[in-house]
Amino acid sequence: MLKKNMGLFIAFCLASNLAAGPICVFADGGTVADKDSSQHKAVSIITELDEKFRQKDKLIEDLTEKLNSAEKQARDLEKQVALIQEQLEKQGQIFNQTQGQMRQRDDRIEELSLALQRKGEEAEALKGQLDKIEKDLQQFLTR
Repeated sequence: MLKKNMGLFIAFCLASNLAAGPICVFADGGTVADKDSSQHKAVSIITELDEKFRQKDKLIEDLTEKLNSAEKQARDLEKQVALIQEQLEKQGQIFNQTQGQMRQRDDRIEELSLALQRKGEEAEALKGQLDKIEKDLQQFLTR
C-alpha cells in the first residue's frame, strides 16, 4: 500500500511539474526540475510499478475466480452429500422395514412350526388310539 501511495505521489509530482513547474520538494531539498535524469528514472519506476500493480490485480482477479469456483464446487458437494444422506436414510428405513417384516415372518414360521409339532403329537396320539381300536376290533372279531 505504501509503495502504491508513493508511486501515485511521484506520478502526481511529475504531472504537476510538467504542467505548472516544480512544486514537489524531495527530502534532500531538491525539486523535480532539478532532477531531470531522475525524472526519467522515476517514470520508468512508475511504469514498472504500474505493471506490477496490474499483474497483482490480474492475480487477485484470477484468485477470486478460483475462490468463487471452489465455493460453487463446495456448494455442489454439499448438495450431493445431502442427497446421499437422504438416500441412505431411505435405504435405512427400507432396511428396517424389511428387517421388521423378516422378524414377523420368522415369528410366524415359528408359530406354524409349533402348531405343526402339536398337530404331529396329536396325530401320533390319534394313531395310537386307532391302533388300539384296531387291536381291540381284531380281538373282538377273533373271539
